[in-house]
Amino acid sequence: MAEAVPAASAPEVYLDAAESLLRQLLLAGCVARGSAVDLLVVDALVTEAFDRASVEPHLIERRAEAAVRRIAALGGA
Repeated sequence: MAEAVPAASAPEVYLDAAESLLRQLLLAGCVARGSAVDLLVVDALVTEAFDRASVEPHLIERRAEAAVRRIAALGGA
């Protein structure tokens, strides 16, 4: 059985998963339509991360800036 993720850590867990999957897709050259579903999964993971993060609204802006930096850094992957 998988361990439960503490609520405060959940946004990072989802962002980590999204970043990992996106990195894999970029390294594989996700240029075909077959990658669309995987890209939708990345989108869903990021959306869920921010949905979970909404319980701490005072941190949303900082989390968003950090997430953008992380995702943008993958451009060189």
